[in-house]
Amino acid sequence: MGYARRFEINPSVTLVTAYIELPKAESEWGRTRETYLDWMRSVLSIKQPMVIYVEEANVSFVEHHRRRLMPYTRIITVDVGRLMESDDYANIKRIIEGRFMAHARRNDRIELRVPLYNTIMFSKVDFVQGVLASNPLQSDYFFWIDGGFAHGLHKRFRYRRVIGRPWPNPQKNDLMKDTILVVQTRDVHERRDIVGVFTYPAAVLSSNIWGGDRKRMLVYCSEVKTELRWA
Repeated sequence: MGYARRFEINPSVTLVTAYIELPKAESEWGRTRETYLDWMRSVLSIKQPMVIYVEEANVSFVEHHRRRLMPYTRIITVDVGRLMESDDYANIKRIIEGRFMAHARRNDRIELRVPLYNTIMFSKVDFVQGVLASNPLQSDYFFWIDGGFAHGLHKRFRYRRVIGRPWPNPQKNDLMKDTILVVQTRDVHERRDIVGVFTYPAAVLSSNIWGGDRKRMLVYCSEVKTELRWA
């Protein structure tokens, strides 16, 4: 991380993140608002242009932790009520209530119980698309990073080096040109039936952090939305 001493910020890359609170009546899974905000402090410390989606109640928290980086910060408020009125929410709710996933492995996990959780996951692409279209901080490259990435960067030795520093390395920007970077968690060529894909909780690609070149990202997000489109 020697580059952090030479570069105050990497203006070519905008990070996009979010925190949307689940109503207590819907969550009941042990991750409180305080837990998520604790995790998010580390992400907000990264010295990068950053667009943050949060509810109005959490705007002051973001402003406080980005107070030295506000020229490189844009905060967009999210209305949870509108998310719950979306087609994504209605369809996810229908699937959960219809018990179509009753035989899934670990069928007590939150994504099989709480429609809003999945709606928020689907919204990551919408959030990034909005930033790509407006490009408020005039960047060439964009990364989504979960607000609670790694359940707290400060708790993972491998990630502590990015806390309070610019990331990605400005000297490696060219590696993102005409490229999409996604973390692979399983062999993408592994043969599995479609039912198995949805009932076995093991992702092929991680949605925690992904990004790349703006033009490629526009296409990527559009293609993901097409694949997720409800029949």
